[in-house]
Amino acid sequence: MHRKALIATAGVTLGITAAGLSMSACGSAAAPAAHQPTVTVTPTSPPNTPPPNTPATPPPANAAPAPSQPEITNPWAVVSAYYGDIESGNYSQAWSLLSPSMQTTLGPYSAWVAGYQTTTQTSVSEVSQSGDTVTVSITAQQTDGSTKSYTGDYTVDNGQITSAQVTQN
Repeated sequence: MHRKALIATAGVTLGITAAGLSMSACGSAAAPAAHQPTVTVTPTSPPNTPPPNTPATPPPANAAPAPSQPEITNPWAVVSAYYGDIESGNYSQAWSLLSPSMQTTLGPYSAWVAGYQTTTQTSVSEVSQSGDTVTVSITAQQTDGSTKSYTGDYTVDNGQITSAQVTQN
């Protein structure tokens, strides 16, 4: 059985099969070797690029800037990123995943960060998701060696956590 893969990059197409090895690019080729993959390089037309020294067309003067979109918006992805940032000590990034109203609810940033000082490791797993709300299970290893377990519901809107209800098990 022969498998073949084609890879096209920067005007070159690579074909790979499991029969033997051969390479060709602009007329050069290597002899096949037994039981090695075949690699064929075939030139293709160059990408559609403007000629050199062609000025770029500026946007219209009255064009509105594109609205910034959050990088992640899926509720589980946002909550997972939040706990990943906490786990890695990137508290400012985790804080940025909280909506302004959540930040106000949690109090000053410094107090929120201080709340994680006795946590050495955190793991979070998705239990379920319904619409913008994800239910998670959280395990937090403490500096004294104990482990705390939590269950929580997080609501996410436009890439930010807007509410959370977390209880210790």
